[in-house]
Amino acid sequence: MGKVKEGALTLWMEILKDVAYDVLDEFSFENMRQRMYFQKRLMKKVFNFFSWSYPLAFHVKMAHKNKEIDGMLSKPVRDMKMFIFLEGHVNDHLVSKMHRETDAHIDDSEFVGREKEKLILTSMLIGLNNQEILLLIPIVGIGGLGKMIL
Repeated sequence: MGKVKEGALTLWMEILKDVAYDVLDEFSFENMRQRMYFQKRLMKKVFNFFSWSYPLAFHVKMAHKNKEIDGMLSKPVRDMKMFIFLEGHVNDHLVSKMHRETDAHIDDSEFVGREKEKLILTSMLIGLNNQEILLLIPIVGIGGLGKMIL
């Protein structure tokens, strides 16, 4: 793919991302507003004559928002036709291998070469006598060095 087309694709994806964030913001705001409305209603314990209309108003408002969202999405969908996207299924196993694991759930059998460092740290912690007080052993370094294994 040429640089011009890559730039256009990047711009298109940014526009699509902005629209997606706008959609999420709208629904999150309405959801929060609805929760606040019902909390306020419970706290006051006063029956509001128009309370029956709130769910109806919510649906009408969200239908209007859906039309706005549809309008925001129409241009990126039209622009999408200038790119050639391949349709098909993605192998989930391959996709999961592409993403680097960043959580603390690590299988120790997968790692080799940290035995010496483990021994040094454990002997340092176990071998402390009463005269030395060790409060903290900082382990720092860039991602992927194996700090979590230690």
